[in-house]
Amino acid sequence: MKSQFLTNKLPSLFFVVMFAILVFVSGLTLSAQGAKPSAMPLINITDDTRHSEDIVLGYTQKLNHLGESEGGVSLLLYTDRYVVVYYPAYMQRAGTYGMYLDEAVMTQLWLLLTHDDTLSFNENAVRRHMQALNRTKAEQLASLSRSGDNATMVIEIYPNRYQSAGFGDGQADEMKQIAWHGLKWDVDKYPDVQEIQNLYQIHQMLHDIVKHKNLKHVE
Repeated sequence: MKSQFLTNKLPSLFFVVMFAILVFVSGLTLSAQGAKPSAMPLINITDDTRHSEDIVLGYTQKLNHLGESEGGVSLLLYTDRYVVVYYPAYMQRAGTYGMYLDEAVMTQLWLLLTHDDTLSFNENAVRRHMQALNRTKAEQLASLSRSGDNATMVIEIYPNRYQSAGFGDGQADEMKQIAWHGLKWDVDKYPDVQEIQNLYQIHQMLHDIVKHKNLKHVE
């Protein structure tokens, strides 16, 4: 009787164990699928006084010889032309500053930000173009001097927020991100790579803004 009881129970126990295993494995699979890698914020600045959906541009200069948490100067630009500039604690001008951009400056900057060379910027394609130009041994040896340029420029553009450029699906949250290391070196060495020249013009305008005398300390 006892042997028959165990025989009858074994199939049921087997299915219960298998069901539990399947549930456990499915749970792990769903967790793995649902877990997305957390995006590390590239723009090292926050501004609680304004709405994030009004940001049209984020910019930062990352200095590779410093810790990732320190970074460099950062900037946020809003639809009303107000700009917030942040200097990290290790800099002499440490703190948060703000000012309104002149309309003509905003217009010029927006034309650069929404230029086709900017919105269609493809890092791999640009690097292939540079490699094609970099054929001589002398140029290859000269590239060693690039180690002196430790800055990485990062920009995040929302082309459909200020004056819509029809970028992507045309939605306000469409964002174009560009990161480039050693821009100052590359702009001199590759004058025929228009995408790099355009990117450097943006960098120059933003550099002038973060150094502007009209910036007022707000924090």
